[in-house]
Amino acid sequence: MALEYRLESKNKNLKLMTKLLDDLPPYVKTFINVNEVTKSDNTLLSYTRDILEFAKHLKNNTEELKEKELTELEISFFESLSKFDIKEYERYLSTTKKLSNASIKRKLSSLAAFYKYLVEYHQIKQNPLLNYSYPKAETQPITYLTAEQTKELLEGVKRNDKKLIEQPTGRFTKDKEPIMELVPIDLTPLEKIQKEQTTSRDYALMVLFLGTGLRVSELVGIDLKDINFDEQYVSVVRKGKGMSVDRVYFGDEVKHALKEYLDGAEIPMETLSAYPTSLLSFCASNAMSENYLDLALSEFNFDNEGFEDDLESICKAVRNPGRAGFSPDYGEDALFLSSKGTRLPVRLVEKIIKEKVLTYLPDLKDKNKISPHKLRSTAATRLLSQTDNILLVSKILGHTSPAVTAKHYAELQDKKEKAQLASLGISDW
Repeated sequence: MALEYRLESKNKNLKLMTKLLDDLPPYVKTFINVNEVTKSDNTLLSYTRDILEFAKHLKNNTEELKEKELTELEISFFESLSKFDIKEYERYLSTTKKLSNASIKRKLSSLAAFYKYLVEYHQIKQNPLLNYSYPKAETQPITYLTAEQTKELLEGVKRNDKKLIEQPTGRFTKDKEPIMELVPIDLTPLEKIQKEQTTSRDYALMVLFLGTGLRVSELVGIDLKDINFDEQYVSVVRKGKGMSVDRVYFGDEVKHALKEYLDGAEIPMETLSAYPTSLLSFCASNAMSENYLDLALSEFNFDNEGFEDDLESICKAVRNPGRAGFSPDYGEDALFLSSKGTRLPVRLVEKIIKEKVLTYLPDLKDKNKISPHKLRSTAATRLLSQTDNILLVSKILGHTSPAVTAKHYAELQDKKEKAQLASLGISDW
């Protein structure tokens, strides 16, 4: 189940962390061991990376350390650093690395946790991050799709009738290189047939995101046995130290999309070559029309061709080969599969979502900012608007507390409260 995938992911993180720790002094590993009781493997890996990056920066910019190995770095050196040294590192992260204030603050927080350990376990006297003035993280507005945009996106993914191509904008870089942009164009009937295999998967993936607000790591970890269609929920492993398995309930739209993807077609894709290309093209273009059977009767002479009884199955196969069309590896239980028949990786999910948004919402402002997390924001915004129940939404999203949900969606709550107050009469109550 999803827990097995999460454990596998945890083991990969731990192996990577062990490799990174080999380049650091032994007391850094002790710091990690002390925190593994309360912190998740993702947090511990971030700690390790941030401390290693800081140590490398110190080595490259401190004359006495240039000839030393990082493993030889003594605790007394960390104790000798001042707030000025930390501020210099902050400036390096901002000006050289070009990191946002939020990213810088996270890295400095890792160092703060490390210094807290050094004070408590190694009794150092100097902690440069005590009462440190962290950079103020920029407040980013919640990016989400409106109801109309959500409908337009899902209808486009369902049709699967466009692709992206690069074309020149007419503008040029400083080096006089043409600046290109991605624009959507219609697929040819043959291209549409070739792309049909992924339609039901991508549609189910998008609907599940928008219907539940899952994190992308939670979604890719879902196995077939994690889905309960009778009670309409999916079991997912939440982030954090405990790796709790939670039930996330879904509605009828999600249920229908998942079943369509899982059930697939009655005719394997490889057998479709026995039928005329003209019929396959017809199915690709008209299979979603309610009257496609009538359209077919007007276009084809079924008495001569002899495939009238197969028409519905053929069109379903062309439109929806389902999960089986991805030829899953033996023993592969993942819900969403790649073209290799293996579990769909996070990066490919991110690529799919970006491509679909660019293709079917070409006029969307800041469309490049749309990601799996923004679809999660869309789901959260919709649920808050529909239920006005922050406790329920917090539970669905897997937040540590309703306060976290309230913080992120404070603007939406303000708008709702403003609208409610505006409609209240003073004397009519």
